Amino acid sequence: MKTFIVSSISAAMLAASPAAAATWSAYDQFAVANGAITASDFAFGYGASSYAGADAILGFSTIAAQCPGDALIQCALVSGNLPGVFKANGAYDSPGTPFFDAGELNLHPGSAGEVAIVQFVAPRAGLYSFAGAFSANDTTPNSVDVAAWVGGVGQIANSLGAFSFDASLTAGQKVSFSVGAAGNYAFDSTGFALDVTGPDAAGGVPEPASWTMMILGFGGAGAMMRRRRLSPT
Repeated sequence: MKTFIVSSISAAMLAASPAAAATWSAYDQFAVANGAITASDFAFGYGASSYAGADAILGFSTIAAQCPGDALIQCALVSGNLPGVFKANGAYDSPGTPFFDAGELNLHPGSAGEVAIVQFVAPRAGLYSFAGAFSANDTTPNSVDVAAWVGGVGQIANSLGAFSFDASLTAGQKVSFSVGAAGNYAFDSTGFALDVTGPDAAGGVPEPASWTMMILGFGGAGAMMRRRRLSPT
């Protein structure tokens, strides 16, 4: 009887346990096919120099798996020029040298002050953790302005290097990461890496079948305990 009660309670607790977290990578999701970016939970674009985390961003007009004519680089650009987002197709430079490091995108601002932007779009409500880095990836790098935004509120310091923060998001809410020129836009190629962890499709909330298992488990345990109390001694 004790075994049954323990098993029933254990089954109910397992049914209520949060599901494993899901993960997303900006680097992995930036891929080009048929002149379009195939990302499902990220958006890649640009905005004016005054950009401060607004949801709406502009889309690139040139999106290619060979950029420009280089089979080793994918890109998204404005009319074939900057600003842009670039990704190596498997050929990387030695660590610490320009332009491409494994696992990093390259973001570059535009000549008219445009900022390059990567947005994460929350697929469901929940708590998300963001971890990544901005790095200087140019031959003679200039200073740049980097930022992360949640609902127009800045999340990180304006400096290169690693960053991390958490944010509670609603489904469809966007978190933006931007690189802008701090003066001269030349030599502003900036490495960008971002990994996101958040709730999976179940979101840690028991589904109807799990609720049924929980109710049956606790109900069965309660029934056995009542029988035990009513049994003659």
